[in-house]
Amino acid sequence: MGIYKMITLGLLVLFTFGNASLRSQESVQWYDIEQVESAAKKEHKKILIQVFTKWSDGFRQLERTALMQQSIVNYLNNKFLTVKLDAETRADINFRNKTYSYVTQSGVGFNELASELLQGQMAYPTFVFLDENMNLIQTIQYRSPEQFEMIITYFGDNNHKKLPWKKYEKTYVPMKR
Repeated sequence: MGIYKMITLGLLVLFTFGNASLRSQESVQWYDIEQVESAAKKEHKKILIQVFTKWSDGFRQLERTALMQQSIVNYLNNKFLTVKLDAETRADINFRNKTYSYVTQSGVGFNELASELLQGQMAYPTFVFLDENMNLIQTIQYRSPEQFEMIITYFGDNNHKKLPWKKYEKTYVPMKR
């Protein structure tokens, strides 16, 4: 076998089997904000809304780090209905029997739903945790992949109903990778 055929065969094997783990990885299952209500009624899961802007460095960091960790992706898909909400979307959004529009205040534009969910604290990315009945549990600004994991398990496993955050933080055991 010639050197060209060996190299070609080697590259074929590398790309076929070397990327198998990448192909088998799941990604976060994102719901549209207007579809999550009906999904919540069927699946009876908490809702995690990631409020972001396309220009946010934190949003890009989150996408490259925490949301690339398979343990976090699996946990999110099992425990939450996840939604990405661009705070600056200009399209009207229908959510919980109300229509939210894009508005401008003091030269800054945002969708009214983002403002309502974030209680006017427009920092990105911020996560909004809703319970199974779509009631607000907590809003938390993104920090790091390690803290993100701790936060999602705090709410996802209902630890927020049993333990104060400081105690949970001290006793937390990270997920297996």
